[in-house]
Amino acid sequence: MLSKLFARFYDYWMRRSEKKYFSQKRKKITDLSGKIMELGCGTGVNFLYYSPKTHILALEPSSHMAKRARATIRSDQDIVVEELTLEQAQSHGIVEEWTYDAVVCTLVMCSVPEYEKTLEKMMKVLRKWGKLFIVEHIKSQSPIIAFLQNIFTPIQRVIADGCHLNRATDSFVHTLSLKCIEEEYFWTYKTYYYWLFQK
Repeated sequence: MLSKLFARFYDYWMRRSEKKYFSQKRKKITDLSGKIMELGCGTGVNFLYYSPKTHILALEPSSHMAKRARATIRSDQDIVVEELTLEQAQSHGIVEEWTYDAVVCTLVMCSVPEYEKTLEKMMKVLRKWGKLFIVEHIKSQSPIIAFLQNIFTPIQRVIADGCHLNRATDSFVHTLSLKCIEEEYFWTYKTYYYWLFQK
């Protein structure tokens, strides 16, 4: 029930942040080309920015989110939405290793159960010189804000479909074998970051 409500009101809850912060970051995926995989496409917010010349496989395990995402696909776009996790898509043979020119991941690692393993799997689907585009919520570098994130994460996980406010995703991404093309921490106390990597 909560998952259905979360999908229904997600865009409404996020509209202010989208307008002020995220839309400017998402526009950068317009430059991505070729075969693209999006992990956790949610309600399909990124679909607005993909070039019609790209082929996108969008993975979204929530049926409620996936339904809304499919409704946003334009007639000139080549986008397929599968209600699967990356691990499931790989086990079903839908996603093969070393076949994608880019992987897009926006505001999803905070809710993936084993995000380190997922990021490592993402590395294996990228072709040589493939690009990884990430916009994620992370643990604040402010001790006070980080403390509050730790306090409120159990509540957030329930009301926001598994979202962890306190994940240091950026620290783990730094350990991956990627060349950073562009990096930017933004919003209050560096609680979000944007990265574009090349393999």
